[in-house]
Amino acid sequence: YGNLVASCDGVGTKLLLASKPEHYRNLGIDLVAMNVNDLIVMGAQPLFFMDYISMGKLDNKILDLIWEGILIGCKEANCVLIGGELAEMPDIYPNGGFDLAGFAVGREKFSFSNDICVGDKIIALPSNGIHSNGFSLVRKILKDTSYSLDDIMRPTKIYVDAVLDFCKKYNPKSLIHVTGGGIQKRLKDNLPKNLGADIVDLFKYDLFKENSTHHIFQFLQEIGRVSNEDMVNIFNMGIGFMAIVNYNFNVPSNWVIIGEVNDSGKVRFNKKI
Repeated sequence: YGNLVASCDGVGTKLLLASKPEHYRNLGIDLVAMNVNDLIVMGAQPLFFMDYISMGKLDNKILDLIWEGILIGCKEANCVLIGGELAEMPDIYPNGGFDLAGFAVGREKFSFSNDICVGDKIIALPSNGIHSNGFSLVRKILKDTSYSLDDIMRPTKIYVDAVLDFCKKYNPKSLIHVTGGGIQKRLKDNLPKNLGADIVDLFKYDLFKENSTHHIFQFLQEIGRVSNEDMVNIFNMGIGFMAIVNYNFNVPSNWVIIGEVNDSGKVRFNKKI
């Protein structure tokens, strides 16, 4: 324990949809979230954060909103903003164009066995929306619709407190942050090559009844005519964070069982729970 770990990430093309103050503020929260959520996968407590913001032309109103969001995110993640870099690059970005990147460092507090076996439970915490992945497709789908951007632009949920508290009380075998590649890729990448998983049917099952984001994904699939396979390979489908635990694990109330490990080598979305 005690090793320093680091992460580096951005918010992708989500920033192209920002159109009002709360959207820019949310992008700052996104930037922190995408980095600290990757740190806790490694059992690390976030320590500090740094940002890199580049713009075609500096816009102080937008900058202040983004920094406000970054500070909100750092407070929620219990880490400190220690600095960053601001660049004006008119020949790189068109008028109004900008990009964000973040860097987070944490200290390892927990380690995981990763001795995953057939029959192990897969449990999850809900996402609060799309988070910050899959927005190239989202923008394409929304191009000819009037769907509310406020739902789409919700900030990525920060899982630091919930997951580290879980790790203090229990002994998960593995943790998974559902980001690029969607729930299918993230899960498959964290399983041994010979193992797979049966997951609940995310297209029919209201997994988180009190905090469901199902309507967002349902809308995107129907309007965009997106296949089930593409949906689970691009989006989190309402699942923001997963843990793999022993088959007889007593699941705490804020987590939900979404499936179990099998020996098929494939991730299948059809399990009845």
